[in-house]
Amino acid sequence: MLGQHETAVAERKRTTLDVVRALISSDFGQWGPEVEITQNKIDDFGRVTGDNQWIHTDPVRAASGQFGSTIAQGFLTLSLLAIMEKAEMQRLEAQTGTGLVHVGGTYKFKRPVRVESKIHSRSRLVSASEKHGVIFMTYDYEIALVGGKAVACGTMELTLS
Repeated sequence: MLGQHETAVAERKRTTLDVVRALISSDFGQWGPEVEITQNKIDDFGRVTGDNQWIHTDPVRAASGQFGSTIAQGFLTLSLLAIMEKAEMQRLEAQTGTGLVHVGGTYKFKRPVRVESKIHSRSRLVSASEKHGVIFMTYDYEIALVGGKAVACGTMELTLS
């Protein structure tokens, strides 16, 4: 038999799961804020991660390369989801009253992102489930050039903290 505290916790999780499931959508949300890919961002990311290939950090050499300029590291592009999807994550936190933890996901790079490009993203919650008392959510996301084609897509696996 569950005690009063355990019953209250189970009820809160059931209510929270219902709130999260109500946000599931087959449609992507609005595009998030635009983020400019500057050479400084690319260079800083290269210094932190060790990804200093010339195609990212040598504008003179990259100008004669296949893309005509430096390009952002793929993982820099993905890491900017934290900025571009911040409003969506804050909305989810406000509705559930809890924080979020990113626990995994998938990604696919579709095309390079040239320096001085602007990108933005959009997402949709596609599933929510509970396992061993933890709520898991899956978001699909798309990152695109502003006014252009997608550069990356994938899934984000999140849990409530």
